[in-house]
Amino acid sequence: MIPLSIQLELFPVDEGLDEEAAPGNQEQTVQLPLRDILRESPGEAEELESVSKLALDGLDEERLTGHVREWLEPLYLQGLSERVQVKWNSRLQTTAGRAHYEEDCIELNPLLISVADIAEIERTLKHELAHLVAYERCGKIQRRQLQPHGPEWQEACDDLGISGEERCHELELPGRQIRKRFAYACKFCGETIERVKRFKHQVACHTCCRQHSKGRYDQRFQLVERRL
Repeated sequence: MIPLSIQLELFPVDEGLDEEAAPGNQEQTVQLPLRDILRESPGEAEELESVSKLALDGLDEERLTGHVREWLEPLYLQGLSERVQVKWNSRLQTTAGRAHYEEDCIELNPLLISVADIAEIERTLKHELAHLVAYERCGKIQRRQLQPHGPEWQEACDDLGISGEERCHELELPGRQIRKRFAYACKFCGETIERVKRFKHQVACHTCCRQHSKGRYDQRFQLVERRL
């Protein structure tokens, strides 16, 4: 679990403050949760009304799951609402989130906390939730295969308030770099392929075989292995 609480520092100014009661005329700093600020300071509410509930409650798994279940209430998907879970998965590398249909689970990349704001995290969560909603409505009930980002998913995005959602997350997540250990070169055309793992069988240049051997394997174009 990765809890994240957001607090705001207030610097109250009291024009009637007795200077003797406050030596040095130093301002006092009071920390209040953002939820209390919205409740106790009506003047601040207008400025902060756009703050997501995710920011108010935090980003731990239990609270995120609670928000997801609230979003599902208007969609009359009680079964999914009772089963769905949200988890942080540090094993995710280049993807912001992932939905598991069979487990009714949404996984989020912890790197989102450092590269995305609250609005982006909420949108990512709804993006993945839309996959579960589409599957619950059509794939599971009607037993038909769905396109990952087809019309059923787009309709679910509309219902969750993220109309026009793109199929890919536009977030700058650091990619996982895996060192290539082998290179395979064609002596005929010079084309080289780099791989992490060694080929288990002899392979030939696909381009040359297609051009000169009607696509059939030809030993003349066998790739030569070189360790990097």
